[in-house]
Amino acid sequence: MKSNLVTYDRLVSYYYHKAKRENAIYIYNNRSLNDNREIDMLYKLVAKELAKEDPDDAIVLPVLSFQLISKCNLKCKNCAFYSPYLKNEIYHTYDQFVEMTNKALTIVDQVQIFGLCGGEVLLHKELAKMIEFLLKQPKIRNISIVSNGTIIPNEDILKQMRGAKRCYLQISGENHHRSKLNEIKELCNKNDVAYVVYNDREWRDFSDLSNRNFSEEQLEKGFKRCDYACFELFNNKIYYCCFAAINDYLNKLKVDESECLNLEEETSVLREKLKNILNMKYISSCRFCENIADNFKKVIPYEQL
Repeated sequence: MKSNLVTYDRLVSYYYHKAKRENAIYIYNNRSLNDNREIDMLYKLVAKELAKEDPDDAIVLPVLSFQLISKCNLKCKNCAFYSPYLKNEIYHTYDQFVEMTNKALTIVDQVQIFGLCGGEVLLHKELAKMIEFLLKQPKIRNISIVSNGTIIPNEDILKQMRGAKRCYLQISGENHHRSKLNEIKELCNKNDVAYVVYNDREWRDFSDLSNRNFSEEQLEKGFKRCDYACFELFNNKIYYCCFAAINDYLNKLKVDESECLNLEEETSVLREKLKNILNMKYISSCRFCENIADNFKKVIPYEQL
């Protein structure tokens, strides 16, 4: 049976011999290969080089994620998005999703990876329709469906993903949900659904939101290597960090208006604002983030409440 797993050999072939957008993208997603930040740093460098192919005025986002739902079948004690602790569930309907995504796509010229995440995104009842919508968007190069590897995709989801190599299931928890993961991998191979698996051997502790008093050098260095520094489409705004997005929503941190985009503003205004954000050496939320530290505090992955 042919496997759709993105293996190391396939990565090398894609990157060194083709080095095009649709192939280099996999460098970012298969974190199980090296389990370190070099993969993310390398991807960002590749994305910047690829962006040079576009006109000088073009805006190309390496990653734009959409947190569709906060509901999750797990209750991880150290969830970075606080899913088990939220009093009010976050849930974007299909219509809300389309409206926000369409607005975001008017601001940019291309998105290399559009990620759908949660919570557990496979619990969203309208996910299949959302995938179908994204596959029709010419500005989106690749679509990542982020799952914790404990839920089997339903037939409607498989139907939309079947044979669509630019849409893939990104599965975590290789060392934690092995029995269910093997079942998912077998199903994906059987249905010609692309997938990647990465190993969560370590999680960071994001519970401490105090000012870390990082130096300018630490902030700039930490931001360059940060694997959370991707754009997040959330609550009718675009943030330059998923950590900043959820903490701003919960009023745990205040994100300055100059560092996020309110989608209710005019497109021309938002484009100029986004260009300024893209040139930032770091954002203010970095001052409170464990991920900037050279020796970040680790916690147990998938520890349940």
